[in-house]
Amino acid sequence: MEAYPPLVRRRIVELYQQGMETWEIARLFGTCESGTRRVWQVYRESGSHELPPGARPGRKPRFDAATLSGFGLKLSVTTTSRWRNCDASSASTRCSRRTVWH
Repeated sequence: MEAYPPLVRRRIVELYQQGMETWEIARLFGTCESGTRRVWQVYRESGSHELPPGARPGRKPRFDAATLSGFGLKLSVTTTSRWRNCDASSASTRCSRRTVWH
């Protein structure tokens, strides 16, 4: 999850100060209500719409790079278009169209 850009954060604070409701601001920017409310909370607590130094949005990673490399797995991403174009009669390809959302 990316942090809201500083311009958006500043505008969210301005709209709160003008008396707009959380749901209205969230709908205006296409953000979630909890994230919009959090911007306002940070502003009320710190007096600034900027993220605190060193703050990183989103969930903390469960594994660091060293741990992941220790697993020795090679992961690949298969796109839905590849699944949709899958030829089930091909001997080298196994797929099921039921597993793909249309």
